Amino acid sequence: MLPGKDVAALMNVKTRRLACSSRNVNGCYCRGSKSGQSAEALLISGTLIFGEFEEVERALAKIGPAMLNGRSSPKRIEGPDGRNLQLHFRSRLSLPLFTGGKVEGKQGAAIHVVLVDGSTGQLVISGPEASVKLDVVVLEVDFNNEDEEGWTQEEFESHVVKEREGKRPLLHGDLQLTLKDGVGTLGDLIFTDNSSWIRTRKFRLGLKVPSGFCEGIRIREAKTEAFTVKDHRGELYKKHYPPALNDEVW
Repeated sequence: MLPGKDVAALMNVKTRRLACSSRNVNGCYCRGSKSGQSAEALLISGTLIFGEFEEVERALAKIGPAMLNGRSSPKRIEGPDGRNLQLHFRSRLSLPLFTGGKVEGKQGAAIHVVLVDGSTGQLVISGPEASVKLDVVVLEVDFNNEDEEGWTQEEFESHVVKEREGKRPLLHGDLQLTLKDGVGTLGDLIFTDNSSWIRTRKFRLGLKVPSGFCEGIRIREAKTEAFTVKDHRGELYKKHYPPALNDEVW
């Protein structure tokens, strides 16, 4: 119950929607809202009741999702504007990878990336961030544990892998892509060097917003699963998709 108000409130912690089933100060009986309907839009006895619901929502907002769930929230890095924007790869890589070979998704599919609001899981389709340019980089495999959900821009940048001394750039091809309505697709990419020389012998691909873009908006970078890049001579032993009639049977 809220102080001075004869009204009780419940919140669905999964949908973050407000539901109410009690009397207000005028004696009207309130029922919970239907799925997708905000509390403010409830029509009670022919009158929209704004005041009580706004006070209830403000009170619940102060409680916070961590207390509502009964556990502490996972680590999350938010931008100055309070949003939790995140880039995610939506395609898994076709492995193993070989030097000189095209980086592709499973069964030769394109590799897609999306921008989502981590707080809601919804695709971000509007605003300058939904059409931002992105840099494709190579990361050390031990950057960030698989179950870690947050990191800073500095942490990400410190794990970017450059080419070996005297070698060509490690990654060649379309090293930038542009989101359209929050969705993007990687272009042609090839590795010019294997991963055997790095300590962990594995890489990740990463995506980040270039310096100078979307100033004041924090967009968490994306990373793929860990993978090995082998010398192209080993590609002779790679299984091909789709299989051909003259393929060797192992």
